[in-house]
Amino acid sequence: MEKIKNTINENISQAEKSLSDLYLTTGETITSYQQAVKNYKDAALTAVEAKISIASNALDNINTILSDNDAKYFLGAENISLIDVAKNNYTQANAALTQAKASQASPYINQSLTDTLNVLNKTFSALKDCYNLLEVSVVGMGFTQTNLDTYKTTVSTQQANVSGGITWVQTAQNNLNDSNNNLNNAILAAKKDNVLIIPSRAVIEKNSKGKFARLLILEEVKEAPVAIGLRGDDGLVEVLSGLNEGDTVVTYIQTNK
Repeated sequence: MEKIKNTINENISQAEKSLSDLYLTTGETITSYQQAVKNYKDAALTAVEAKISIASNALDNINTILSDNDAKYFLGAENISLIDVAKNNYTQANAALTQAKASQASPYINQSLTDTLNVLNKTFSALKDCYNLLEVSVVGMGFTQTNLDTYKTTVSTQQANVSGGITWVQTAQNNLNDSNNNLNNAILAAKKDNVLIIPSRAVIEKNSKGKFARLLILEEVKEAPVAIGLRGDDGLVEVLSGLNEGDTVVTYIQTNK
């Protein structure tokens, strides 16, 4: 149970939150700010898979180098400690790759972007360590200078690709944050004075009968029909009618088993 608050303290939804929760109380259609959020979100969803693929391809190339039987006696010959460094960072990047792929199924685009950026950063570090390993490698029977130079070129190319991916994700995160802030400001500017806010958990919907708020009246739980306005991702909703300031709402009812 929580007392109704008489101030708006809403944290407007991030890009991963459904835009249906952001309609203004006037019932107007998606604003230009909401459309900007949607556009950036759609662009991020489309491109995240491609950026993860860049990291995956780079890690495949590192694995090819580290598992090359013809090169195993020559890699890092001048500083063998770098072999373990390269392998450890490769393993860490692979773990980050698994997490990034898993987060693609998440409805929270910001988390997906964070995990994608993480795997790209770890992959870039792994590429750097792999190149350092090649720098202290030697050539010999079965592993020629051409082989070594080809590996260096491959790693350098992958570093450029991953670096571009990092920049893209960082830009996408900034665009989403800016557009969400603009949307937040626009919605807060549209608010009315003296509105009532209650936790959304106190509101129930009864099919065609509409929405009801559960109230505690004389130690009994009763239901009152309400009209709902603004919604926020912090679990608060605006009550347009049906309640009064000072009413006590019920957010949870324990059922005895």
